Amino acid sequence: MARLKQILIMFVIANIAAYVGIAEAKVIIKEQTKHYRVSGKTGKQIYAQMRRKGPRIGRSKQHYIATATIKFRIDNIDGYEWGRQCVIRNLDVIVDVTYRIPKWKKPKGASTELVRAWDAFLAHVWRHEKKHAAIAKDSAYELWRAVKGVKGRLKNKCKNMADLAAKRAKRVYRRHDQKQDRFDASTFGDGGQQFRYDRRLQAAK
Repeated sequence: MARLKQILIMFVIANIAAYVGIAEAKVIIKEQTKHYRVSGKTGKQIYAQMRRKGPRIGRSKQHYIATATIKFRIDNIDGYEWGRQCVIRNLDVIVDVTYRIPKWKKPKGASTELVRAWDAFLAHVWRHEKKHAAIAKDSAYELWRAVKGVKGRLKNKCKNMADLAAKRAKRVYRRHDQKQDRFDASTFGDGGQQFRYDRRLQAAK
């Protein structure tokens, strides 16, 4: 599943001092799914295929069962002049989520036990990755609140606003990191939900 280390978080703060028309603040979630195919006539064979063909993160040589790659972007920034300051009062936060999920082509004659184990396993994979996306969505609203209201100085053409916004975004990132880490810790390991689904699939014949 997608541990925190497997999630790519990018806060892209572009044109932070650019003033555009008033835009309704919102968080936009954009999702796409990329499947990789696995085969096998037993759960053990299927699991081995996933460990060999699953997605990798960055330069890591390790293959994962599934991942959720998450990117945060800021767009449609609305600012105004207030006294000697420039202020951000509105923006959009876009969350791009890419799921990489295994897809098993059921062979002819696959046992009911194997099909049920796979279906339960895959359903859990989706629940896990969707929870990562839900945590990211909560953080996107937090990011919106953090960046909204950032103030700059007119005398230096508001150039300091980008640094201030970046600092606030980094604090949101740290909190997001902790939430994702706690979630993964609750589902991995002996006795965890993921362990039980993994074990059931590998035992299916």
